[in-house]
Amino acid sequence: MDNAFDLSICKEGAIGRHEKMPGHSPSELRPSSIPPISRLPMEVLICIFESFVLYEDESPWLLVLVSRQWKEVTLGAHHLWSKISAKNSLRRCRRYYISKEIGEVWTQGMAQICRNPEELEMALVRSGESLLDITMYLDDDPSNPMLVPLWNRLLRQPISDRLQKLRIRLIPRLGVTSKPHSVLLESIYPALTLVELYVAPRWCQFLAPQLLGAASRVRSIRTHLSHAQDTSMVNWSNLSHLDLIYNTPPEVFNSFCSQLQNLQQFEGVPYNWPTSSTPLTAFNHLSTLALNSHLPSFLDDLRCLSLPSVKELELRIAVVESLPSTSPLYEGSPPPVWRLPSLVKLVLDIRDLPEYPHWLASVDMPCLQRLTLNVSDSDENGHFVPGVIYPNLWFISITAPRLDHYFIQALEAAPNLSQAYLYTYCTAGSVSRKPGELLLTRLSEQGTNMLCPKLTEVAINGGDGNLIGERDVLEPLLKHVVASRAELLKTFTVSWMDEIDSTGILVEYAEKASDLLE
Repeated sequence: MDNAFDLSICKEGAIGRHEKMPGHSPSELRPSSIPPISRLPMEVLICIFESFVLYEDESPWLLVLVSRQWKEVTLGAHHLWSKISAKNSLRRCRRYYISKEIGEVWTQGMAQICRNPEELEMALVRSGESLLDITMYLDDDPSNPMLVPLWNRLLRQPISDRLQKLRIRLIPRLGVTSKPHSVLLESIYPALTLVELYVAPRWCQFLAPQLLGAASRVRSIRTHLSHAQDTSMVNWSNLSHLDLIYNTPPEVFNSFCSQLQNLQQFEGVPYNWPTSSTPLTAFNHLSTLALNSHLPSFLDDLRCLSLPSVKELELRIAVVESLPSTSPLYEGSPPPVWRLPSLVKLVLDIRDLPEYPHWLASVDMPCLQRLTLNVSDSDENGHFVPGVIYPNLWFISITAPRLDHYFIQALEAAPNLSQAYLYTYCTAGSVSRKPGELLLTRLSEQGTNMLCPKLTEVAINGGDGNLIGERDVLEPLLKHVVASRAELLKTFTVSWMDEIDSTGILVEYAEKASDLLE
């Protein structure tokens, strides 16, 4: 049982085609009269077909239609027919008429579309003994004549021994409350490495423990897990890819998260995870992670995670209430250090949590190069991360309800910065404070006190009609900044405050500072 093509069948078919060509004797079939691609060794021709079918996701039937030789070669390469999709809908499928013998076929990419048991049997014959990539895309209707035959044919021996990838997608029908059919699943799926279950919870509770528990080689799982008992039979330590759909409850994920030491890709992380009850969890091989929460203790709960290989981290927090004043994280003693030794890119979107700078100051990120920070809190006198320098940071994008002092502190923390994008949404009532004046004054300083001497791109913009300040006040400063940094500075864009229009709305327009010097 392997993916090898039947070379003997291919060669016999090709020889037979030349022997039976009408109107030509063998002596007339000189190499020069045969197309160059037909003179290629059969192994090379198969490699070309593999590139077309397997990597370009094209139907092998297209090769069958080219010539008799290509038909025989393609039908002999069984692994080109290993992807099968059982569907009772032909949406987004393509139809081909092959011959009187084969008739009409339907495909979706390289997948053979099977609408009934007869078409399924023919597809299995064409696949030979190859490992199979099966998608079962059906509606959850007990009266569907395809449902039970497909279950019993594909999920039981001998086909179950050849299953390498299995995707089950059941579409619930309105008003149908069927329970899973009494399908006899095998006790083991020796070749299964990928399982995707887009199914209703009642189906998932039936399928997940049996399929995942019986497949010791599974490396990739995409499913919904609503109960802890769904996870007890799975060998999670082998998993490299996990995608939890339909928002798996955090307490369910807590029951097995500590077993995911070899996880490399994680999508669909449960909302509000981790929690205060999450055990110490090490994702030793994970490179990217995105987390969302509204819990006020979320930042503190993150410390239960060990992420030695994470390079990109995205945290989005919109709390409904601030941290309690009795939280040990903010009682004056410094919080414990959370180490992210490989982190290169951090995206932090925090709403109504003014304590975040103290937490961010406790995160050890020696390799940080890109920082995107979107903060919203009521403390307009707040500070950037106190007492921290990021020597490798070259890109920063900050959206904050303040401008000068906050952004100055951010730039001072990144001495090697080359790109800075600063956005503010101060209210129209605060325009009289001339926002931007202190920042531009600081950027114009020279000598040893020069702020971010390697800057090449700068943008200072307002959002939602709130602009950085009056032009007659800031234009002289802006010209000075551009002139003093002319050697490295490529672009410097600002948003000006224009006159208030007849509707009482501030009119915004952007201008490159370099244009002012012309």
